[in-house]
Amino acid sequence: MDRHLLTAALFGVLALFIEHGQETLKETNVLADGSVEMWEYVLGKDDEHVRHGNYRRVFADGTTVAEEGDYRDGVRAGKWRAFFASGRKESEGKYRSGRKSRSWKYYFDQERHASRARGSYDAGLREGKWTYFLESGDPNPIESGTYRVFDDWYVPERVSARGELREESDGASWERHGEWRFAWPDGATMLEAEFDHDEAAGNWRFYHCDGTYDPAFLSRHSEVGAPSSTPVDANAPSVDAIKKWLPDQDAELADRVVSRWRLKWAMNQCLSRRWSHKVESSPAKCSAT
Repeated sequence: MDRHLLTAALFGVLALFIEHGQETLKETNVLADGSVEMWEYVLGKDDEHVRHGNYRRVFADGTTVAEEGDYRDGVRAGKWRAFFASGRKESEGKYRSGRKSRSWKYYFDQERHASRARGSYDAGLREGKWTYFLESGDPNPIESGTYRVFDDWYVPERVSARGELREESDGASWERHGEWRFAWPDGATMLEAEFDHDEAAGNWRFYHCDGTYDPAFLSRHSEVGAPSSTPVDANAPSVDAIKKWLPDQDAELADRVVSRWRLKWAMNQCLSRRWSHKVESSPAKCSAT
């Protein structure tokens, strides 16, 4: 073998075991469903186990791969694949900085390996044209369409948001559809939400401005499991009440905040009770209730 090729090969093998000047170690964990995950890691600050290298999860049978890919500095990176218990491929695509990126493909658990969806992500959110299919192979018009990412202030100077918008059939407007994250002015997560054609759906998670997760907060201000129902709070804020803390905004924005979804109670409660806002001097600060 050529001396240069041999040297390159030896360095390649060494790189599999040494990262950042540390030895790459391995760890195994058995999950509640019986599946087993195995990954490589390096020791970080205070001997913290930082995933770095190959990751693989196998089903309870001990042989069928459920998911595989790589971690880099604690987050998913590069190509990842997931499989059904049958061994057929479920999805494939790439991660960048821990988020799905670029082209992804999803499949049904069928012998003919039928496509379920395909499209591209921008930092974890759908962007551009997405095509969905039914198990019959016919297009699914309900989910298929053009998506774009909203990443801006949702309520100026107070609440920012990042989420998916789907172009409506008229081609002139967009609706919230998919995953959304609302944040306090300092960037900390306020609300993790999900929308289905502009209606609240799925599980919503609310965090106070100090980062504390409050599983009961939203249920105190809306009927659990009924995203578009009439609120049970007798002191629910009205459009006029919202305008008091949006003095420079028009009625359209106030109506949007007081729409039929649970975020209205979270925003009203936290903005009126937990935040002091200075418009031109500094971002809002978290204060005790």
